[in-house]
Amino acid sequence: MIAQPLDALHCVLSGVNLIEASAGTGKTWTIAALYTRLLLEERDGAPPPSIEQILVVTYTKAATAELRERLRHRLAELAAVLDGTPTRDGFLLAMAQRFAEPAARELARQRLTAAITGFDAAAIYTIHGFCQRVLTDAAFESGQTFTAELIADDAERLTEVVDDFWRRRVVADALLARVLAEAGETPDSWLAQVRPFLAKPYLRNLAPALTPLADSLAAADAAWQRLAGDAELVRGGLELLAATEGFKANIYGPAQQQTLVRRLRQWTADSGLPLLSGDDRKRLDKLTPPALAKGMKKGYAAPSHPLFDAVAAWLGAWDAHLANVAAHVAALKLELIAWVDAELARRRASERTRSFDDLLTDLAAALEHPDSGPLLAEHVARSFKVALIDEFQDTDPVQYSIFRACFVGRDCPLFLVGDPKQAIYSFRGADIFAYLSARDDAASHYTLDTNRRSAEPLVAAVNALFAREQPFVLADIDYPAVRAAPSSGWRLEVDDGRAPLTFQWLDFAATPKGASKQLAMDNAAEASADEIVRLLTLAGEGRARLVGEQRERALVGGDIAVLVATHRQGERVRQACPSAACPAWR
Repeated sequence: MIAQPLDALHCVLSGVNLIEASAGTGKTWTIAALYTRLLLEERDGAPPPSIEQILVVTYTKAATAELRERLRHRLAELAAVLDGTPTRDGFLLAMAQRFAEPAARELARQRLTAAITGFDAAAIYTIHGFCQRVLTDAAFESGQTFTAELIADDAERLTEVVDDFWRRRVVADALLARVLAEAGETPDSWLAQVRPFLAKPYLRNLAPALTPLADSLAAADAAWQRLAGDAELVRGGLELLAATEGFKANIYGPAQQQTLVRRLRQWTADSGLPLLSGDDRKRLDKLTPPALAKGMKKGYAAPSHPLFDAVAAWLGAWDAHLANVAAHVAALKLELIAWVDAELARRRASERTRSFDDLLTDLAAALEHPDSGPLLAEHVARSFKVALIDEFQDTDPVQYSIFRACFVGRDCPLFLVGDPKQAIYSFRGADIFAYLSARDDAASHYTLDTNRRSAEPLVAAVNALFAREQPFVLADIDYPAVRAAPSSGWRLEVDDGRAPLTFQWLDFAATPKGASKQLAMDNAAEASADEIVRLLTLAGEGRARLVGEQRERALVGGDIAVLVATHRQGERVRQACPSAACPAWR
């Protein structure tokens, strides 16, 4: 189905409707327009739903509060226009014209007054708030206990459960405990890694096939003993290495050879299997036949000795053991996910408590029950005559199964508003395939095709950047080009010959160890500060300015924003800004 541009003033208010809204295309404006029409317009001769019967769902408390205020304000604006207040807002003028006949206008006024007066009862929820409302109102149909306590913060209980698993599965196995300790694994690090995958019953556990740790460790130890246990082998190989001519100086220079020889003699002096660091692993690799061959100047033959073959055999066995350790760690983490889900469910049932994740899985499970599910879905459909789901790209399969059971296939208009391009990043557990499933269910597929936030050159540049086949890899996710709305405010003009969209490449080649997270943050902060100084310098020369319809002014520091992910990053950018050239606030 090809998406059509949405006309929020005239689209049909029925069926399942998917609205794809790119950034800056007026998503919240559209939701407010649909909400207003739904409150006022009759459908098939039936009166419109009340304020309590229009369900609006978004994904954070902050977004819920903002959306609630925007919807209330829109209704108040229309009420004022119907009472004679002049406006240049095209939507409000069209709605006023729609109710131009005196009786229709009076009825619209009454409905707006009732909605505004009773707006505190508007059904605008987070996804968890919606689930809690349904489970509370339909406790009998959902099979929920009336006395369960909702736990907002489950962090302490999660830590307890993971610690219990660690004691049972890791501490009780001496070899496993030693291997994980050597790898730096801890219960806290495991919890951080598995937490995004908890309470997701739709995930399949694909545990890898495993070789016993004792077997791979024994193989690595045997290869080491063949190397370390033969002093003559080590001595002869190292003497040949020292006598060989033709090595490339940057790979096998005297200092590098001395370090390599010293480290190998230290290791082989002890028959115990050594634990190699990453640097040590790279050093030893220089004693393998392939590395020696690459390290020779043209016309010189690489040395050949059983020591080099023994080193290669041992490194191969060591790498196989490390890979086996990684496989065991992965399998244990998968086991931990299942353990935590099951153990939390058991403990919460015995304690009569529920978490926010439980609200989702409980409602989804109740809706899937062959006996109570249809009754519960019917209860939801009676309670809410229409549903608007904001930020729908953040939906996962559990959440969509709830909306699908309650609204798809029923006489309830359903509007799903979101940006599938964001779903690929899995924010808040989003699942792109849940979005695609919803698209298959939609009777109407719309797009918002006008960017009202960015200037035309930038919009054109972004369109060009993504104007290729499968820009997001998945064949089902495309990039619908958008157009820029005519500018009605300030626009930035910079006389520097640069394209409207540029990328700042950070070069780490000169650093001895390459990139690191800290170095990347430092470089990004410095690059941001340099760009701010550049723009303000151009402004001082009259070459960077903000231009309005009938006036213009120089660009100033307060016009520039730097978006960061954390307070720490913001502080680093502030520190990078020279106070005289670009004072910074945050």
